[in-house]
Amino acid sequence: MNVLITGSNSGLGFETAKQLLAAGYTVIAACRNEAKAADTQKRLQELTGSDQIIPLAFDLGVLAEIRGAVDRLEVPVDVLICNAGLSYSEPTRYSKDGYEETFAVNHLGHFLLTRLLLAKYPERLHRITVVSSEAHRGNIGPFPEAKFETFREMAFPDDTGVDNWKEMGARRYVHSKLCNLIFAQELHRRLTQLGLDHIHVNAFNPGFIPETGLGRYTSDWNKFMMKYILPNMKLFIPAIRSVKQSAHDLIEVTLVHEDSGQYFDGNKSIFADDCCYDDKRGDELWDLSEELCNYEVPALDLVREATMG
Repeated sequence: MNVLITGSNSGLGFETAKQLLAAGYTVIAACRNEAKAADTQKRLQELTGSDQIIPLAFDLGVLAEIRGAVDRLEVPVDVLICNAGLSYSEPTRYSKDGYEETFAVNHLGHFLLTRLLLAKYPERLHRITVVSSEAHRGNIGPFPEAKFETFREMAFPDDTGVDNWKEMGARRYVHSKLCNLIFAQELHRRLTQLGLDHIHVNAFNPGFIPETGLGRYTSDWNKFMMKYILPNMKLFIPAIRSVKQSAHDLIEVTLVHEDSGQYFDGNKSIFADDCCYDDKRGDELWDLSEELCNYEVPALDLVREATMG
């Protein structure tokens, strides 16, 4: 079975790839560029002794690179784990396509990748997990409340009057994790309506993992806390988890659980924020995402035709 994992070069993605390889799976290790992909392949081979690693280089923030990577794939994808993500606390950065970078990488890139893979491997791709976060609720720990009226604001932000980029960066991360959950729910709903119940789609909260590189763009003090202090707090704060445990849970949710349309906190199904189940919100995000991908997205109906024809 072939498993494609975005963000395979570090943190949760790397550990998940390592555990899957040890269990005998083939891992398509998706990384941001050729250098990272080659290095990831080398490190995984050294750690596991497996030669079932297929490096795949593309930038999730560049739509053309995603399309090119899917075109280059020569092995089918059975399982997709949308894991890669970023956050930053600087003035707004934009993707090559002109969209705010957090939204572009954390949501839009995964939206396009998923749709292209479903169209290319309609008879093989049957399990999809989107890594989200409890941060999607806002007002949790360092994360502020979600504050937006339309999803378009996330792609094209108005930065007028912004004077606290740390707060703005955290809010954009909250928004992107909310998009991850809404996308997973909407994809599940649409596949179910088409009678494609064999394709399981779930969202996953890995918890707070200090070992990941998500905070690499934050202050030196935060980096010190992430590296030396917080990892020792796992016994006292359940939300803090080791990357090894979260990878184990992610694999269980992706490959073992028979549920679909669920949100898992670790290996336990819980309810996400109410807005994640709002069909109107789901339609809005879906339609905007197709628009921002220049409508060059294969219709889900093609998946049904391929699997049932």
